[in-house]
Parts: sequence; C-alpha cells; structure tokens
Amino acid sequence: MVYMYEVVRMTQALIVFGNQTADEIVSAAEEVGGDQFDVIRKFVFHEKIGSDPEFYNFVQSHSNLSYIIGMADVRMKPRVQAFADESNMTPVSIIHPTAHVAPSATIGDGVFVAPQAVISVNAAVEDHSIIHIHSSVGHDCKIGKFCAVLPGARISGNVTLGKSVIVGSGAFIFQSVTIGYRAQVDALTYVRYDVAEKQLVSCRTRGGSHKT
Repeated sequence: MVYMYEVVRMTQALIVFGNQTADEIVSAAEEVGGDQFDVIRKFVFHEKIGSDPEFYNFVQSHSNLSYIIGMADVRMKPRVQAFADESNMTPVSIIHPTAHVAPSATIGDGVFVAPQAVISVNAAVEDHSIIHIHSSVGHDCKIGKFCAVLPGARISGNVTLGKSVIVGSGAFIFQSVTIGYRAQVDALTYVRYDVAEKQLVSCRTRGGSHKT
C-alpha cells in the first residue's frame, strides 16, 4: 500500500486510467509527488489497450509501474483493476495535501482523495474508490470498493456504501443509512432511508427510485 502525501516511495512511472477525472488525478499527483516519478501518464482504458502500440511501448519503457483508476464508471473499474494487476502494476493512493484525512481513518489501495475533501474519524475507504473535491465522509463511515463520491456530496456519520456505489454531486446521505451494491444517488438528492442494491434514487424522478 502506498500513500502519497509529501513523500512517496520511489518509482519510475505512474499510469492514471481514465479521462476527465484522470486529468484531475494527474494534476494532483504532479503537485504531491511529481518529482518522485520519471513520468505520470494518462491512458483512456479500452478492452484492447494491451495491444495499443502507444500503451505497449510506454509499459515496456518502465520496469516499475504504479497505477490508479481515475474514472467514475463503477462497471469498468473492476476490468481496469484486473488488467493492471495481471500486468504487474502496483496500485497507488493519492491524497491531495489540501484534503483532511483523520489519523484514525483507513484508506485502501488505489484511492484518490481530491482537494479539500474530508474523511472523518474512524472512516474506512476501500480500494479504488474516489472521494471528489469538496466532498465529505463522516465519522465511522464505510465506503466500499470501487465507489465514487462526486464533488460536493455530503455523507453523514455511520453511513455504509456497498461496493460500486455512486453518490452524485451535492447529494446528502443521512446518518446511519446503508446504500446497497451498485446503487446510485443522483445529484442534489437527499437520502434519509436505506437504498437497495442497483437502485437509482433521485429527486428528479417520480417515486424517488428505480432499478439501474
């Protein structure tokens, strides 16, 4: 497990898989520990990336490769992880210096904590999740693997997000709520009650939720 604050383990190259969010991660990585890498490079992941000449040549040029998944597509993330792990890449977690992570919080592998995000006491963020800019994760929360908490979202204390959950920008999750596997909370939506797996909860839909 690698945490990037002001000092990181020396490595040759960092690959950030994704597109727009990946650009943010590249910027954060350059700010936090760019001098520790020979190169930081973004690649948009696709199913045939292993045979892409540009990607192949890059990989062959660096004997020690780290990676982070910079995308909110929770269905694609496991494929990226499987590909990277099979390619002997090491996941790296990037925590921007303006973020606040409580000393008692637990951060998994391949996690991105964006500028001015907050992760409170005893919270746990599992592997390959993203806590976006200006969002907050309350005390004793459990954020599952492959989750994405989008900009400005607020998650109260003791909330549990199952694997592959998306919490939209500006959403608010009330304390002690459980959000099931691959459920999605739409932007600006207030959630007071538990959400079943694969449900979309939105303030913009009649009835409040439907299957994703």
